[in-house]
Formats: sequence, structure tokens, C-alpha cells
Amino acid sequence: MIIIKMLKVNIPKYLYFLLAIIAGVSLFLLSSTVTVKKSVMNPQFHDNLIKKYDLHSYTQKQIIDSIENFNFNTGSDNDSDQFANILLSLKNSITPDLINMNLDRLVDGIFKYLNGKSNFLPDIVINTEPTKDNINPNNMADHNQKYSYALSKIEKINLSLILQYFDRTDIADGLSIIKLYFYVANNIPIFIALVTILLFIIAAAFSTNVIKLLEWLMLLFSTWAVLSFASALFLIYKSYTLSKNIYPITSSIPLPADIVLSYTADCLKVIWVTLMLLGIIVGTITILMLIILKTNRISLMGNKKYGDRLRLLVSIKYGACIFIFMLVISVLINKSYIVKKEFSDNNFPVIVNKLKNYSTVTKVIPAKDTSIYVLVLNIIDKSDKTPVPDIKMFISGEASSGKVNSIDIVSDENGEAKYTLDKGKYRLSFDSENFPKIYQLPSTVFFELNSPGTTIISIELDKARDINLNKWGMAEIEVFDKDNLPVKNIELYVEDIPSAPGNPDTLKAVTNSEGIAVFRLNEGKYKIGFTETTFPQNYKIPSHIDVSVLANSIGRYSIKLAEE
Repeated sequence: MIIIKMLKVNIPKYLYFLLAIIAGVSLFLLSSTVTVKKSVMNPQFHDNLIKKYDLHSYTQKQIIDSIENFNFNTGSDNDSDQFANILLSLKNSITPDLINMNLDRLVDGIFKYLNGKSNFLPDIVINTEPTKDNINPNNMADHNQKYSYALSKIEKINLSLILQYFDRTDIADGLSIIKLYFYVANNIPIFIALVTILLFIIAAAFSTNVIKLLEWLMLLFSTWAVLSFASALFLIYKSYTLSKNIYPITSSIPLPADIVLSYTADCLKVIWVTLMLLGIIVGTITILMLIILKTNRISLMGNKKYGDRLRLLVSIKYGACIFIFMLVISVLINKSYIVKKEFSDNNFPVIVNKLKNYSTVTKVIPAKDTSIYVLVLNIIDKSDKTPVPDIKMFISGEASSGKVNSIDIVSDENGEAKYTLDKGKYRLSFDSENFPKIYQLPSTVFFELNSPGTTIISIELDKARDINLNKWGMAEIEVFDKDNLPVKNIELYVEDIPSAPGNPDTLKAVTNSEGIAVFRLNEGKYKIGFTETTFPQNYKIPSHIDVSVLANSIGRYSIKLAEE
């Protein structure tokens, strides 16, 4: 009986202070998220780092070296000549100013994509030597001249197409995962703030006097300070052990490992320094509150006279707390509904499924010979567990001896691919161009061979949920005036296309000097209209254009304007 009475007396007190700890955790998460948003998620922060490490000069050198070292002996002589002609035009057009402009555009465009302000990755601007407008390509007999003429008309190339061409789906997958993190970071602060307000309302409602409320706040701030200090120390430790754990990043980004390490260390540094300073400030506030409680405890107790007036104030306090509590709950429910809808619209559930990596299982069978490292890949259908043959894969990485490996392998009729490698860290990716359309393309798998014997990696392939998902095509709208001359600077838009979170604008394009507006769209049927504000006043605005977009193809639609 004594124990039960003690529990009845103490449980409410323990719950009361437990709320303070939860509120402290909430404020720590809120401050950490805001710190990351203002630093690592800020494009200006990365602009400064790009200048610090002179990535403009490094990128230009890498592009020039790649073009000069390109192997033209793959394919026919005609193909080699055409590629040589194209690459030579690109090489001659690459200037420091162009590199600087593209890097700045990339940083800005990628952050717009990650923050949901754009549905697509940014474009890479190319500035090849222009040809005279009066040249008719149909009169050209030389294929190389036609290729040069076609190249001169290309002003920009989308980054996603470049990644697809070079089979760097691991970078595209990484950007999708980062976009999910950005989405969480952009939406979680409002939830944390609302939860913290709710906890404070509850504490205020059940506080019998100012001392109880100050004790509650002191526990909140002390929790916040401790977590800030602990996180700062953890990030400092991670900064000094980056070289051992950064292989997935260095293998995916075409930059030297030392630059990637320093760049990542700078990103972590601004976070842990901010958290350390925040911990000092919040800890100081906690100490001041403790001093106030020690020195002014009697005056804080307040005067207990005026019973009727006190009861009235208590009633007002409870009424205000209940009203604010219900208001915050309604805002929380409404925001939850919006976030859930946006989460599905952005196809984030598929990314979460890839992030969980449920489809990859690794098993190691030891060997007596300590020099044998055998890799066995088992590719199976996730639904019926049957082997999937003819899956082309690429293994790349660096052995502990320094040897660089780059291997192409294909699964046999049993869904198995076997290869002997050296001890080291590797990356397994899939050939997106020849991958079966009935399956979802798996994410890149990073693995390490550090135990002698046979390492078995089983990869289960998920059936594609939507065969049209991420099957991109191009729609070109060509606009002429009454004299069959191209009309430039007319804005067109796509109707009924899902917009990104926080971006109510529709997908738009503007006609270039040849009167052509280009849209990159997923396979399907669309309606394209004209924006009134940019349309010539002496012409009638045409009705909407019905276009059909096929995957990996370009469709052109021509329209001639009629005068008013």
C-alpha cells in the first residue's frame, strides 16, 4: 500500500519532468535542423567552398583531359570522326568563364531541385562555335559538317541526360535521397515547433507556481545544452575519422579524395562549431536560472492572499491553455495532411524503400587460403524468388594494394555472377540502358571485401510499379508567324503537370531564336498552352496543343500564328 501511494504521488511529477526532457530534445532537433538549413543546405555556403578549393580550374582541367584522352578507336571510322569533330568543337568552346557559369548554374539548379522548387535537374550550357544562319543543312554532303551544324544549334543539355548517358545512376539515386533529406529538413521544423509549444502549454497548465515552471524550464535547457555538446563532440570525432568511412562519397563524385574529405570536413565544421556555441549559450542560461532559483526562491513563491482573485486567474490560465492547445492541434493535423500528400506526389515512398535496402543481403563463407577473395552475386526476382539472367553489372573500386579495378559482369542462367577480386572497397552498379523494363533499377551497392573467402551478395529485384515512371522524352513546339518566320521569346506552359512542393508554378519554356520551345516530360499525353503576357499583341492566342511524349524520343509540333 505504501508503494502504491508513493507511485500515485510521484508518477505525475516524473511525467511532468519527462515532458521537459522531451521538449529539450525537440528544441535541440529544431536548432540542429535550422543550423543545417542555414549552412550545408544553403547554396551560398557551397559557392564559397567551390571558390576556396578552386573547383572551377580543376573542373576545366578534367574536362580538357577527358576529351584529349578519349579513345576514338571504338566503333567505325565514320563514328570516330563524328565523335572527334563533336568533342573538338566542345573543347574549343570550353573557357574559364563557361566553366564558372556552369558550376554556378549547377549549384543553384541542384539546390532548387533538392528544395522542391524545380522538378528537374539543371541544364549544362554549351557554347559551341555558331554557324551562319543562311546555311541549309540539307545541302551538306559531309556527315561531319551536319554533325557540327546540329551541335551549333544545341545551347544546353540537361544534367539527368548526361548522368544517364555515362551510366552514373548512382549519382542520380544519391540526389534523390538527398532531396528526401531536404524535404524532411524543410518540413520538420514546423512540427518540432508545434510539439514544443504543446509541451510548454501542458507544463504551464499543470504548474502550481512560478518555481515549478522555472524548474521545468531549467531541465529543458539543460537537456538542450547536453545534447548540443554531445552532438558537437560526435561531429568532431567524425571529422577526424572521415577517411575511413567516406568511400561511398569519393567513389561517386569525380573529384580527388583529399578535396572531397576537406570539403566534407568543412561542412561538418560549421555545424559542430554552431552546436558548441549554442551549447555554451544554453548552458549559461541554465546556470542563471539555477542562480535565480537559489537566491530568489521566497519572492518567487508569490503572495497566496486574495483567494477569489487567484481562482479567477487560474480559470483564465486553464481556459487560455485549452484554447491554444486545440489551435496548435488543428494546425498540426492540417500540416500533416499536406506533408503526407506532398510526400506521395514526389514519389518519396520508392526512395525510402531503396534507402532501407531490403533487397540486398550479404553473406561471407570463410576460406583457408587467406589470399582468396571471391565475389558471388545472386540476382533474383523478389516476388517469386526465381533467378534473373542476363543482368549486366559494373564493379569498380580500389584494392588495398592500390590496384584499381573496373569490371563488367553478367548474370548467367542461374542469376549468378562470380568474380575473384583483391581485398578492398568496391561499388556495384547496373547498366541502366539494357536493364529489363519490368524491374525497378536497383540503387548502387557499396561493399567491402575484408574477409578471405567467398562473399555472396544477393540482390532482389522489385517489379516496376509503373512502366512509364521516369521514361523521359522531349516535346518541341515550333512557332511561326504569318510569313513563316520563327517567333522568339514566347512563353509556353504544360497544363495539369504535378508541381513540386511549395512550387505552384507550372512547367514552362520560352521559344528560342529559331522559335522552338523544348519540354522534357515523362512519357504520356499533355496539353501545352501559351502565356498571355508574353504573346504578341497582333496575333490571336492559339488553343491548347495536344502532344504525345514517347520515351527516349523527340516529337516536334509546328504552329503558325494567325493575325487578329
